[in-house]
Amino acid sequence: MAKTAKAKAPAKKHAWQIEAEKRRQEIAENVAMLRDGSDEYLVGIAREALHHYHAAMMACDKPGRLPYELVIEACVETLYRIEEYGGREERADGSGRSWPPRCRSRFNCWNSASSWLGKQLAAPDGGIPMHGQPGRFMLTIHGCRTDVRYPGVFGGVGLDGRVIDLDQPFFSETGYRSFTGGGLRERWFVEEAMTVDEMLTISMEHNLLIDHHGKTAAKCKL
Repeated sequence: MAKTAKAKAPAKKHAWQIEAEKRRQEIAENVAMLRDGSDEYLVGIAREALHHYHAAMMACDKPGRLPYELVIEACVETLYRIEEYGGREERADGSGRSWPPRCRSRFNCWNSASSWLGKQLAAPDGGIPMHGQPGRFMLTIHGCRTDVRYPGVFGGVGLDGRVIDLDQPFFSETGYRSFTGGGLRERWFVEEAMTVDEMLTISMEHNLLIDHHGKTAAKCKL
């Protein structure tokens, strides 16, 4: 009598996969409550969440910022009108397949919806934004005045700097340098309260001290 083959046990999930599923579930629950809201309503909800997010950052409360980050992300996903989430399936041989989300939206991608929402909530040009709030302002980086664009927790163009003093040396031959990508997960978090301009000055100056091999120099080469 032929033996019945045992069904293979499902692949064990990594910690990051479990965390991603939990995050997705919380966002989906928020989206369910926001789904019928107008654009103006979603902007208002995201603005309120952004103020709470900033307060958590200034209090160095890393866990405390997460609920508000998820509310903002839910506002983006409501704008994007996701009908089915994308995902990834792992196979027993180690390979896998991924698929994108399906949506019905005036936006051509999730990032464009996020970027649109970020523009509605951006700080006035020249003003220092709240944590997570997009803004454009001036910083002095290693003695060079720099036109900085900060994406906050929204999609679109990432943090970058452009030269203001054309007669001064700068980060690159073109006078432009990109420092990080955009996205809802803000990359900057410190153990002491800092405003956005203080935090980015430290981060950008430190970035310029790291060479192509990952080593930190004693002095920035401009």
